[in-house]
Amino acid sequence: MGLARFPQPVANEIFEQTVNLGRGGAGKYLQRLCNALNYNKSKGERLFTDLVEDGAVGNKTLDALSAILARRSGEADVVHALNCMQGAHYVGLAAKNFQHRQFMDGWMKRTY
Repeated sequence: MGLARFPQPVANEIFEQTVNLGRGGAGKYLQRLCNALNYNKSKGERLFTDLVEDGAVGNKTLDALSAILARRSGEADVVHALNCMQGAHYVGLAAKNFQHRQFMDGWMKRTY
């Protein structure tokens, strides 16, 4: 996936989500986050063309993440936002299917 070019905490989180959500699921969340953070406050414009949220992490997604990490306060915001998205994913699974609720304790531990 090209994670070696990112700060270790960001690379670790993307890797962990890939293991737990699958490559496509983790990729879609990463792309959605990049789109949500795609804003340059000083200029009032996008940093890059919004990504297609298809889960396929390629050069456009990796370049977008690089642009975000260069402009924002740091990697902690990206890691925290990815964890929030992962937690919301698990809540959605449990809300839709009663049988999944037995896994919530373990799932939520993956989000911090």
